[in-house]
Formats: sequence, C-alpha cells, structure tokens
Amino acid sequence: MQVNRRAAGFTLLELLVVIFIVGIIAAMATLSVGTATRDQGLQREIERVADLVRLASEEAVMQNREFGLTIYRREYEFSRFDATEREWIPLGNDSGPLASRSFPPDTEVELEIDGRRVALDAEIPERKPRPEQDGVRSAADRLANLTGTDDNSRPQILILSSGDVTPFAVRLAPESGGDGSTIRVSETGAIEKIREGA
Repeated sequence: MQVNRRAAGFTLLELLVVIFIVGIIAAMATLSVGTATRDQGLQREIERVADLVRLASEEAVMQNREFGLTIYRREYEFSRFDATEREWIPLGNDSGPLASRSFPPDTEVELEIDGRRVALDAEIPERKPRPEQDGVRSAADRLANLTGTDDNSRPQILILSSGDVTPFAVRLAPESGGDGSTIRVSETGAIEKIREGA
C-alpha cells in the first residue's frame, strides 16, 4: 500500500498565502485599534472642555466673577476679569482645573461663535509687559484691554457671573479626516454633546 506524501505537509506556496492573510488581518486590527484610541482621545478631550466650561460657569456664579475662554488651534486657556484693574488676566498653567491645556496632537479644531466660524491663532501668544507710569497703568491701557484692542485682548467666549455664556460650538476631529466630536453651549450655559458617526 502506498501513502500519499502530499497529505503529510503544506507546500511553500500555501504557507506564504496563509502568512500573507495573517499579515493583512494583523495590519487591519492595528489600524482599527489606533483609530479607536485616537477617537477615544478626542472624545475625552471634548468631554473635558465641556466639564471645564461647566466648572468655570459654576465658579463665575459662586464667586460673582467673570471668566473667559480663548481657543487656539493647538490649545485653550481660561482667564478672569479683574474689576479693580479692569483687565482680563489669563489663568495660565498654575490655576488648578482651569489651567491652560493643549489639544491632542494631529487634531483639527473648529470654533463657531453665534453661528459664525472663527479663525484661530495657532497657540497662546507670548504676552508683552504692559506700559506703566510710576507703577500705575493709564486708563487708556486698561480700556484697550477691556475692549480687546491690545496685545492681551479679551477672551473669545465670556462666562459671566449671571450664568450667561457666549453661545459657541467647538468641534474636534482628526486632521487626517474622519468623524469628530462637538459641544454646543447655549447662552444659558446648557451643553449639548454631538458625536459624529455614533
């Protein structure tokens, strides 16, 4: 009786086809995990922005103080209005939860205020020291800051002690294209989260 030798193993061609198929499946799995991780990062960041706007609104009402939010293409920062100096003071990096923050890398940021798209600067500008005479700023310098006509202009979004907020929407999406996430904030401070493709 003769045994069929072909049934004893695989040919080189069969092994190469199996390795090729396994490679394609592994690549697809890796890409989908990378996309899912990036999408989760954008979703977390848009949730963080919503939570921080809510926190700033609560702080504004509790402290009877005006806050502001400025959004850039790579980062965002909160500021508060100093009534004695009549100027907006950025809270910077040492302000606890309302510290300046960066968006995830490779993120496209879009801002609409009152339904109009806003052109965003790349990042927080380096602020110049203010001119002073004998340690006292002139009324013109303070007015320029209040109206947003100087280097340290007022924020794009106002979060007022009355509970009112400048109506705005922020959308974060991957620069490479794809679904993004948006928050819309009404003038009463109500926040609506919109997740594309969900």
